[in-house]
Parts: sequence; structure tokens; C-alpha cells
Amino acid sequence: TLMNALYGYIRPDSGEIRIKGKKVRIRSPQQAARHGVGMVHQHFMLIENATVLENMVLGTERGFLLQPSMDQARAQLDRLKQGYGLDLDADALVSDLSVGLLQHLEVLRALYRGADILILDEPTSVLLPQEAEFLFEIMRLLKSQGKTVLFITHKLREIMEITDHVSVMRDGRMAGHLKTEETDIREQAEAMLEDVDMLDKRHMTASSLSRGDKRRLEMAMCLVQQPRLLLLDEPTAGMARADTNNTIDLLKEINQKRDITMCIIEHDMHVVFSLAQRITVLAQGTPLVEDTPDKIKGHPKVREAYLGEAA
Repeated sequence: TLMNALYGYIRPDSGEIRIKGKKVRIRSPQQAARHGVGMVHQHFMLIENATVLENMVLGTERGFLLQPSMDQARAQLDRLKQGYGLDLDADALVSDLSVGLLQHLEVLRALYRGADILILDEPTSVLLPQEAEFLFEIMRLLKSQGKTVLFITHKLREIMEITDHVSVMRDGRMAGHLKTEETDIREQAEAMLEDVDMLDKRHMTASSLSRGDKRRLEMAMCLVQQPRLLLLDEPTAGMARADTNNTIDLLKEINQKRDITMCIIEHDMHVVFSLAQRITVLAQGTPLVEDTPDKIKGHPKVREAYLGEAA
């Protein structure tokens, strides 16, 4: 919500936005762009049946389909790709791109619009580890160029690895602003996490619950219907590790006590290998292999698709 206010999607009820010490009003993404603010959303805002180049320029230039404008955009895209070491085919359809390349395109779109402040909303939640490391390299390069990166994450390891300063929020309020190198972020952040017992939360409204509590409440509501099949789409997305582990324990308990088949769509390998009895691996929407967790870990096709190793 805070980042959506900064990017102009919603109007804040109170407070003010200052950029380089100057108070500004941002009432739309277009105004945000004029102030040098760009945002890469957790769920990508791209047109799948358009090309990389068309997505780059859409909404930024008058008559963008005219060849001179497209030629200028293509040249600018080439400069950005070379400057940040990104490999994107300007004429490729967005629907054919991997998740990692989709994120690269979102970053390039923001830079194409002149962003000096880049908001990354949970950017690693859909990335493989090697893709996340490459993103960190891009972030370091942006920093070296004098740009500001606002990095939203629940993963403490990433906070320690990539940030200079940390602002900790809890229940929508600022709980602290810290300098990473001088503070034990892990200790302070873990102290703010709660182990949640839903029975102790009966008197609370749903809006006051944490993200993990809300997710587990949704599961409880589904279980009231006594389903035979429970579909879980990224059940731990956006959760802190403690919340993720609580949710894993809850799903294990459900599996043990109820005759329910669970189908889980998940990118977090910790969750997958903690819960799954059989795993189907997809590569760009195509089933790659199906097997038990033990066999999946070392499967040559999986290692080739996700790690670049020869099968």
C-alpha cells in the first residue's frame, strides 16, 4: 500500500512525499514517472501478446507505432541492454519469455522512462536463486550510478546481502529505520515476528491479521466445506520465513488428519521439498519432469533447465 501511494496508484490519507528534500504530489503513475519514480510490481504489468519493444514504449510516446519512434526506442533499448548486461530480444513476444526475462523487461521499462528511484516489490519471490543473484548485480550497478532502489522483501538474508538501510514495518506502521552494517537486522526483525495461534485471534477482525494469519484463515474457510481436493496457489508468497514455516506445519497437520489431496503451485523450493510427495516441474509452461522429491533434486533435465548444466 505504501509503495502504491508513492507510485500514484492510491492517494494517501495523510503524510507527505519528499524527493530530494522537495515536497511533491503524486496522483498517478504518469506523475510518478515525471518525478523519476519507477516500479517493478510483484505481478508483472506487461502485455503478453505484444513484443518486448512494444511493451517498452507503450504509453510513453505519441504515435509509438510510427517507424522513427520505434527506431529510437530500439536504439535506446540496445543501450540499456548493453549497460546492464541484459539479454532481451526486442522482437520477442512477451508470452514467450521466462519469468526472469519478464522481470528484466520490467526493470528496463522503468529505466527507459527515466527512473532515478526504482521500487522493487518482492522481486525475488518468483525467481530461482541464480536469477535473484543476477538481479542483485543489477541493483548494485544502479546504486553505483547514483540511483535509489527501494527493495521490498521478507527475506532477511537478502536484506543483509543487498541493502544499505532498512525500514522495518509491522501492521502498516514504521517499526524502525536502521543502518544495515551497524545493526543486527536479523535479531531485531525476528523479534518482531509472532507465532500465531488462530484460536487466540477469534476476537480480531480479518483486516487486523498479518499476511500469514489471513492465508491460514482462508485455508480454514476452505476446510469448512470438507473438500476432497485443496488447490493452493503460492500459499506462502510474501511471507516471512517464520510465517512460512508455520504454514508448512499447518499443511502437514491437515494432510495427516484429513483425507484431502493437496495440489500446491509454488516457487519456494523450501516449501516444495517440505510438503510434496510428487513434484511436476514446469519450464516456461511446459511439463518438464514428474517424480519424487529425492529424484527431482538431482534430475539432469531440471538441472539443465534451471541451472544451465548440460544434461
